[in-house]
Amino acid sequence: MPSIQIQTKSNRINFKSSQRLGVAALLAVASSVAIAGDKMNWAGPYVGINTGYTWVNDKDEGYAHGKCEGGCPASASNHANGSSIGADIGYNFLFKNNLLLGIQTEFKSYNANKESNFISSSDSTVFPQQSNSSFENKFSFLGKIGYLVNDKTLAYVKGGWANAQIKRDYTNYLYAAVIESHKSWQDGWTLGVGSEYNFFQNLTAKLEYRYTDLGSKSIYASNMVTDSSFTQTQNTRQNELNVGVAYHF
Repeated sequence: MPSIQIQTKSNRINFKSSQRLGVAALLAVASSVAIAGDKMNWAGPYVGINTGYTWVNDKDEGYAHGKCEGGCPASASNHANGSSIGADIGYNFLFKNNLLLGIQTEFKSYNANKESNFISSSDSTVFPQQSNSSFENKFSFLGKIGYLVNDKTLAYVKGGWANAQIKRDYTNYLYAAVIESHKSWQDGWTLGVGSEYNFFQNLTAKLEYRYTDLGSKSIYASNMVTDSSFTQTQNTRQNELNVGVAYHF
């Protein structure tokens, strides 16, 4: 009889030991699953929102024809600086060597200052005249190449096509404050660098710098001189700093 009790006790001890081993194994598996679950899949579609600050130099280099020899070269630089808000949608492709390629479309709206400057010229009889620039909206279609520094951090370069809506007002003070307004879309290119961090589940945060060159735009402003025309050649450059968040599906 004692031998039977000892055997039963031994069996119970062995059973409890196996339970401990099983629980330990389950905890190890759960831990590995939890760690794997913390790794976000960077490949696939995403949507995001962003905000930031923009610095815009909209320089006009116009000519007042007919009043003086050589057409009276004229110029003014307007700095339409201010805040922005935007949304973007894109798709990433991730490769085994941690290289990431992506495409993205973006729309941004700007609350930029409408700065006015008097146009300077060698002929004081044609002027004073004033120009005003307002940077309003921008579409971009972008390509992205990046590298995953680790499971959480992406460093990238981004660039492509940009198209911005800019409003310009020209005022002639020769006889009365006659204002002529022009609003148009202007094509260009954009290039930037940034970093994106996976801070929670499928959410990432980014910090990005972007430069945009919108080239030149010739605008005919009929009210700027009385006997001919005034053609404004607007050269537009933009720098912006953005922060944003994105959800990866």
